[in-house]
Amino acid sequence: MIPALILAALFVVYIVVRCRLNPALAPSYDAGELSWRERVMPFLKYVLPLMSIFVVVVGSIVGGFATPTESAALYRRLTWASFLVAMRQTLRFTVMTLFIICGSVTFSQILAFSEASTGLASVVIGADLAPLAVLVGMLAVLMLLGCFMDQVSMMMITVPLFLPVVEAIGYDTIAFGVLMLMVLEISLATPPFGLLLFVIRGAAPESTTMQQIIGSVAPFIGLALAVVALLIAFPQLTLFLPGLIGR
Repeated sequence: MIPALILAALFVVYIVVRCRLNPALAPSYDAGELSWRERVMPFLKYVLPLMSIFVVVVGSIVGGFATPTESAALYRRLTWASFLVAMRQTLRFTVMTLFIICGSVTFSQILAFSEASTGLASVVIGADLAPLAVLVGMLAVLMLLGCFMDQVSMMMITVPLFLPVVEAIGYDTIAFGVLMLMVLEISLATPPFGLLLFVIRGAAPESTTMQQIIGSVAPFIGLALAVVALLIAFPQLTLFLPGLIGR
């Protein structure tokens, strides 16, 4: 949570500063005069019911009163048509994910049987590299892979290789896991095949070019990398809450 809050705060500050320096990026408009009732009613009508469903559903799951399947019945939106659509989409994504997992697990087993993971850790330790250099190198590999691969494949392929190395250099595995998730998140927006770039392209006006989108996300990638550097310099930002849970 702490790294996420830091990242969100930096994004907000950046947006506010950019809009202050160049108001044309977020021009003001006349919202009209609204009464107190007109301001509150949309919240009561649209936000509060949805929030209540979320609280009840998640609360019942966390509290142990209901399973996720039972909690989903609270929405009361299940029809045969939506059920068939959900089944088709679920099967499609499940089969795709299972194929990725099968290939990745096979790769991981080959690494284990051939002792390649242990050998890689031995090579890294034998190279007498600084732990920081090893850590940055692994994150750089993830950044490079993120330009061409999806995140599930990246995790399934690199974790069996990286985890023995992380343990060998004495770096905390939880801190590395958060750093890895941060880099995986960043790689969603890195060209040329970042998934979020194409999502934004689909939602943007037709006149928006991919070059404009890449240029617009570049500052946010820089801020996210700054947070990664901050977490490397101060790993306690990551480990503070898990440490409290461990107590």
